[in-house]
Amino acid sequence: MIGTWRTLPGGGSALVARPEGDSSDRRNPGGVLVIGELYGMTDLVHEAMSTLTEAGHAVAAVDLFTGTERGLQLPYDDAGRARGFALLRDLQAESLVEQIRQTRDLLEPGPVGIVGFSVGGFMALVAATHLTFEVVVAVYPGWTVHGGGPIATPAPLQRAADLGATSVLVLAGSDDALVGPDLDDIDALLGAAGVQHELLVLPGVGHGFACAGRRATYSDAATSATWRAILDALAA
Repeated sequence: MIGTWRTLPGGGSALVARPEGDSSDRRNPGGVLVIGELYGMTDLVHEAMSTLTEAGHAVAAVDLFTGTERGLQLPYDDAGRARGFALLRDLQAESLVEQIRQTRDLLEPGPVGIVGFSVGGFMALVAATHLTFEVVVAVYPGWTVHGGGPIATPAPLQRAADLGATSVLVLAGSDDALVGPDLDDIDALLGAAGVQHELLVLPGVGHGFACAGRRATYSDAATSATWRAILDALAA
């Protein structure tokens, strides 16, 4: 496991990791928040933290299910998916935004980016309608346009004008049945709100392509392209 568990003022925990060296030498003196998929604090989160620290970023991972069990990891199967959705339905968006704010406060002062995968990408966009981030990266985020997700809150891109972000990067697979139908609307809503944004569609992959634990959908090539885009966005 990478990082150190830190206790949040409101209860619960977050995982924090920092690169070697003085923070004044970093391109991003603040850092990056990471939010994983509905399966919790899986290898996807730890691998993301490792990639980001190797690139010189301080990182704090939002532990979505910290109120149930610190560092909970659910299996990538039907039972894990069902439990993940059940746990998500018990969460309140307002409490999650506050948890994200407290996690962000564990990082040094300075610009902070946020990177989320699937429901984590959704929550990154929700958080950015309440908090300020330098960059928001949402990797195959669901429910951004029409809502209807397991966490009861308005669709974040219906409030695109409230996004406190310098830029937004959305990534999805061309075969993603959940996100694909919304890509044109995502582009239109962000454009209408005057938000600097980029949509990157990875060919031939579907939902979950960036998670090695989801073997049926994982793509090494698409994941590599995704991380190149993420690191470029954070460095801009």
